[in-house]
Amino acid sequence: QAAVLITLFRQFGAALGSIVIDIIRAIRYPFHLLRFGEQMNLQSPALRRNLEAREIFLVNHGGEAPGSDLALGELTEYASSQAHILAVNDAYWLIGWVASIILVVIAFFMARAFCKERFH
Repeated sequence: QAAVLITLFRQFGAALGSIVIDIIRAIRYPFHLLRFGEQMNLQSPALRRNLEAREIFLVNHGGEAPGSDLALGELTEYASSQAHILAVNDAYWLIGWVASIILVVIAFFMARAFCKERFH
């Protein structure tokens, strides 16, 4: 009986955890992507240098002349992957804090029950 309950709660926790992570990721991904988009101002000298270096690399190694489109596409893909990583990080951070708070509450109620049982 105990093994069945443990397995049931483990499976329920895995399903619920993946749903919560997916919901938080779906909410936070656009936020992080917009923050990266704000930083990628085409008037920025640092971004211009990066794009020029990528264009030169792509033209030299790929042989295609429209290196600027490919360079901007690579940069956009990189920003998207970084936004995804940060969104998942936010999800785990939030789940960690919620789990910590729940553990403190459980420990408080266990200590309270122990004190009631022992002193009453």
